[in-house]
Amino acid sequence: MSMHRFEAAELERDDAPRTVEVPADLATAMDAQPAARVAFEGLSYSHRREYVTWVVEAKRDDTRRRRIDKAVAMLRQGRPLR
Repeated sequence: MSMHRFEAAELERDDAPRTVEVPADLATAMDAQPAARVAFEGLSYSHRREYVTWVVEAKRDDTRRRRIDKAVAMLRQGRPLR
C-alpha cells in the first residue's frame, strides 16, 4: 500500500492585463471595417491571440492577405476562427 503525501500550495491571482500585439496590416484591415474591430476587441485574450497567430504564421504574402481578408469577414459575421 502506498502512502501519498500532499503539500499545500499557495496560489496567487494573476490580474495582469492580457494584450495581443496586432500586426499593422491586420489592424488597418479591421479599422476599415469598424464592426470587425469591435468584434475583435470583444473577444477573449486567447481568441484574439488565435486570430493574430493565424495571420502571422502565413509563410507567403498572398496567404497572409487572404487570411486577413477572411479574418475580417469572420469577425464582421461574429464567427469564431475555428
